[in-house]
Amino acid sequence: MGDNDLFTGSMSLLFTPTEDFSANLYVNYSEAEFGEAIRATTDLNQGELAFPVTEKIGSNLDQLTSPGIDSETLRTNLSINWSLGDFTLTSITGYGNEESTNQSDGDYQPEKTLAFLSFLCNAGPNVGPDCDIFQTVVDTELETVYQEFRITSADDQRLRWLAGVSYFEEEYYRNRTQNFSQPESTKTSDNYSIFGSVSYDFSEQITGTFDARYQEETVELEQSGNNNEGDFDNFLPRAIIEYTPSEDSLYYLSASKGNKPGTYNDSGPEEFRVVDEEELWSYELGTKFSGAEGRYTVEAAVYFMDWQNQVFRFTDPEPTVGSYFVNSGETEIWGIDFSALYRFTPNLSASIAYSYVDAEYKVFESTTAAGVTGDPDVSGNATPRTPENSAFASLRYDAPMNLFGGSNWFARADVSYRDEQFIDEINLEYLEPQTLVNLRAGIDTGSLRLTAFVDNAFDNEAPTTGFRFGARALVGLPIGRQF
Repeated sequence: MGDNDLFTGSMSLLFTPTEDFSANLYVNYSEAEFGEAIRATTDLNQGELAFPVTEKIGSNLDQLTSPGIDSETLRTNLSINWSLGDFTLTSITGYGNEESTNQSDGDYQPEKTLAFLSFLCNAGPNVGPDCDIFQTVVDTELETVYQEFRITSADDQRLRWLAGVSYFEEEYYRNRTQNFSQPESTKTSDNYSIFGSVSYDFSEQITGTFDARYQEETVELEQSGNNNEGDFDNFLPRAIIEYTPSEDSLYYLSASKGNKPGTYNDSGPEEFRVVDEEELWSYELGTKFSGAEGRYTVEAAVYFMDWQNQVFRFTDPEPTVGSYFVNSGETEIWGIDFSALYRFTPNLSASIAYSYVDAEYKVFESTTAAGVTGDPDVSGNATPRTPENSAFASLRYDAPMNLFGGSNWFARADVSYRDEQFIDEINLEYLEPQTLVNLRAGIDTGSLRLTAFVDNAFDNEAPTTGFRFGARALVGLPIGRQF
């Protein structure tokens, strides 16, 4: 349990027959095997979730041939740029395919439970009185295609612009094949968009930019011979004003609208089959500046986000209906980001970063809260898995070495910290603060990079994540690894 193996390889080809034309092809392939995760339970104490744990769980895997997740992933991208004097034509083509098999123990118990339900087993070699319906195998495949064409003006003009069109297609296939199987399903999304951007220099110091994208998307879900379809469209603007008093400083103010595409429920009442898009308005005020001839750089920003129409899973009070997704939430997020880099010498540098986030539900009725506290309303609670304070510090040293015709060696130490964070929207149980130290050292020849690393160097065993499981909380444990 907990063993991870990863193989990855990538290739990039650049074709430049003239100074005005270039084509860049990038291909990445990876294979991964992630063993069944190590988990543990701890009693719900309306406080910190930490050791000693009640029991380690997830080891009931006797009906699985290869517990965990096995995956193969292919990613390709072809970018073509053709400069025609006053403007440039660009084509971006992308393709991706990921196939995975997930063999897991769905009830997280160390031994078979609810044995009397073995009659529900309907697929695979274990069908019979000894079958464990919670040990399942799920096959998935995700295939994506992307195509974009755009035209861009020269960037040395006072008025600059770009315009383009794009197409994105995604097909997701899912099939649970062992013990307790379910009908296979295929979800397809087709997205067409038209977009543009205009930037204008009002003076040598002030620049305004307006971007916009209009998109239409169709989502189709096919399962058990039934086809369900939903159509969505949205207009997504962004405006930025920048003030540059000097070459070393920048101040900006931005406002933008983003969205998460809608989807379709494969179960639930008919009136909830279509799940509308989530929308997010974001406002940010920030600065970037450097000094001492580039020896230090500083970035700082304050932001506010208004997240509307949030999607959550709702458990229907009618047991035969089950659960499905609904638009039922609204969240406001305030935050501050700060980062700085300082170069003590040409070889030695240090960086720090700090983030403060105040994320609060304004509207949300939770079926989980209704089951635990009797009151579904969690308005005013903090969002889960969102620490208020997090920080990062890094120290890096680079130096040349007489090896392979001019190489560099490097060493780096990183320290990260995050505050306590609630495991769910009820805000009763939380994960303790966590501090991790990661170390890196290696050689870079320019064409080859060799790195040795130690993650979680001091074996910090604070849980990294957790969620509610029956009358207990389930936590995940970090494991230090060294290569």
